[in-house]
Order: sequence, then C-alpha cells, then structure tokens
Amino acid sequence: WASVKGAGESLAALPLATGTPVSEPRSGGLSKLVATFSEPIDPETFDAVSISLAAYNAAGVEVAVPPTTVSATLTVGGTAAEIGFTPALPSGLRYCVRIVGATDVAGNLLAAATARLDVAVARGDVTGDRRVNVTDFGAIATLIGVTVDRANPAHVRCDLDGSGTITQADLMSAMSGNGVDLRAAVNPCSTFLRSAPLHDGGVASADSAGDGVTAGSGSMSMADRLTNAFGGGRGNGNGANASDALVVGSRVQLGELIASLPRDTMLPGLLALRPTPERLANGAGIAPRDAAEAFALVALGEVDGWLVALAPADQHTPASIAAMGSMLVASGLDVGVVVHAGEGWAEIVGPDLSVRFRGGIPQEWQRRVVDAFGGFVVTPLAQDEWMLESQTRFGGDAWKALRTLGSRRDVEQAGAAESIGAETPNAADSLNAETAGVVP
Repeated sequence: WASVKGAGESLAALPLATGTPVSEPRSGGLSKLVATFSEPIDPETFDAVSISLAAYNAAGVEVAVPPTTVSATLTVGGTAAEIGFTPALPSGLRYCVRIVGATDVAGNLLAAATARLDVAVARGDVTGDRRVNVTDFGAIATLIGVTVDRANPAHVRCDLDGSGTITQADLMSAMSGNGVDLRAAVNPCSTFLRSAPLHDGGVASADSAGDGVTAGSGSMSMADRLTNAFGGGRGNGNGANASDALVVGSRVQLGELIASLPRDTMLPGLLALRPTPERLANGAGIAPRDAAEAFALVALGEVDGWLVALAPADQHTPASIAAMGSMLVASGLDVGVVVHAGEGWAEIVGPDLSVRFRGGIPQEWQRRVVDAFGGFVVTPLAQDEWMLESQTRFGGDAWKALRTLGSRRDVEQAGAAESIGAETPNAADSLNAETAGVVP
C-alpha cells in the first residue's frame, strides 16, 4: 500500500506497511491509495463496491465514515489498483480500508492480512507514532530548506503542504495540530467493527453506512428483554432454557432483538462463559456465575453449556470487551462471543474451531492454510478435517479466523469445533439449512 499526494510538480508515494498501525501526516487528508498485488486481479471482482471503510476517533469510539465518493481502478495489467476518495478522508480519525471479495484470475481471494490497511490520518505526524507533538516539530525543523527527495520517506512525510520543499509553512502546519493523539483509537480493522452495541431500548445497527437502525421497543430494559429471551435461568437439563426460548445447540432465537442487524454481526455487549477443559478435568478455577458476578455481568441464561452474560452499558466497546475477555480467561474460563447468524438467530462462537476442506485439496496445502493462523494449536481430525484450538481461549480471536476460513473457496465448512458434521435442525426448529451451516 502507498498513499499518493502531490510534491511540487510531481506526485510522491508514501509507503504504508500492513500488519502495523501507520499514518498519513500530510495536509489534505487521505485522498489516493495505490495497492500493488503479487499477481493480476480478476477485473470482474474489483470495483468501488469492493472497498469497505471503517473509522474510529481519538477517544476509541467508532464513528460514521465521513461522506466520500470512492473510486477503484485496476492498472498495470491488474497488478495494481488506484483507490480514490472525493473529498479526501479528513484528518483526526483512524481508518480501516479493506479490499473485499477481490480474487486473482484463478478465483483465490486476497490474503486477509494484507487486503486491509490500518491508517491514522494525523496532519503533522511526521514521525509516524500517530500523535502530533514537539518530536514532529523538531524533525521538520532539521529539514527546513531541503528539496524533497521523493524516494526518501522522511522527506515525503515532512512536506506537509506538498510544495516539494520543506519550509517554515510545514512547521507551522504541524504545530497547528499539536496534541492530536490517535494511539488510543481502537484498531479499525478489528473483527469487532462488525459489531452492534446493545443499549437500553433497542439494538443499534453499526453497519458501514452508520445507520442508527434499532430493533424492538417497550418499557423493559434491554437487560430484562435479553434475560427473558435467553431464559434467565440455569437451563432445564436438556439443552434448552427454562423458558419458551428456542435453543438449538449453540444457537438461540432472539427474534426482533437482533433481526434488523446484518448477518455476521457480532454483539459485543454479550459474552459467553464456560469452564476450560482443564478446569472441567480437575475442578479448579472460578465458576462462570461467580465470574459474572465478580465482573458485574448480568447472567442471561445458559445455552449449550455456556453461560451468556451482558456487560455493563459502559463496557460495550470492542476494547472493553476484549480486555474483559482477557481477564475472564485468566480466571480459568473459556470466553465466547455472540454473533447474529441471520434471521434473528444468535450463535455462540467459542475459542476452538473445526474446518473441513473440499475433497481433492492436497493435505500439504491444507496444513499450510491452517498453520497460517497464529495462536492456534492445529490437530488433524479426519480426512480433510482439522481442529484449531485457540491458545488465548477467547472467541473473538477464533471469530477472526473463522471469517477468513469461511471466505476461502478451498474450504467446505468452518465453524465452532463441535458444529462440524452436526445434524441440521429440522423445519420444526425454525432454522433453515443455510443458517445452520457456516456463516460465510
């Protein structure tokens, strides 16, 4: 990836690495990106619709992406693309730019890790630490009067006004942005950005358009309504709650509470807790209900061995849920996340996954694919099937891997470890075969 802007009478490309936070410090915001691919992209799979955007502010809060028209054009025989934003994406936010669904001519999707760019737009951040302070002013001051060498990233970063020469005007521009700090902004490329915060009075959709769609109404609090939906009890001993809630395996029908949300949307206000296999074996550690009480979680009910709980209203941000998940894991629990699987069905995704490859895929290739996910212990199960056990024991990490696996054409099915090969619920269960399968 590179961000391209003017530098005198020419253009200057600022390289932007993937897999690490980067920043665009020059004036005028983020207006043009160039992505270069290792092989040609199928033009039928690449256009402006393939570009997805998300944005977070300095307080770590997801915000609507500023209005912009996105253009996307393949160049150089399909091995590069120009992505434009008109008007430019403004300074002061941290963005995720994703290329979604693009494939090479053989139909292989782009690698997920490099098909997205985490970039902070912070005018004056010439040192690249996502904040603007005296360190940046000093870096510019040492280069005042220098004609920009476009092959030198330090020169390119310091030419804030794009004049082609580093001047006092660049220093003044940086100083006017003193104090901007985007280091605390949540990673906008996190899977949690496909989430919807739970609020009293309704569930707010957090789709890419920023629409404030809500589902449900009434005088009951969201906690009460979810408690009723999940059963509010300890389960009746045969896989369902002691209420009329429809539960099928690790799925529960929440109906209108989440029905308006897009499929594949995570609900970060909810966590699912269960003892780790080691604790089940030796009886040690804290019980899920005790943990819920200790963390001020509202226990909603039990689903397939998981205690589903609602976090306090001020703890529904992705960062808060991830931090709480880490502490709960340290207490000796597996922590799952809750996802809208479609048609009002909520599904618990735990830390362990199973994946089944399509027939005829070489075992060596299968192993290469599953080994690419860091943080998992990989074990072969049967012909074309593998188990991925998360070392973090946090379902949010597993969900990231699950989404990537689900997008691969060489993968037949991927899901929670216990779901592969499970029977599809019948029509009486009100769950169709598509919902029962993997969420793509």
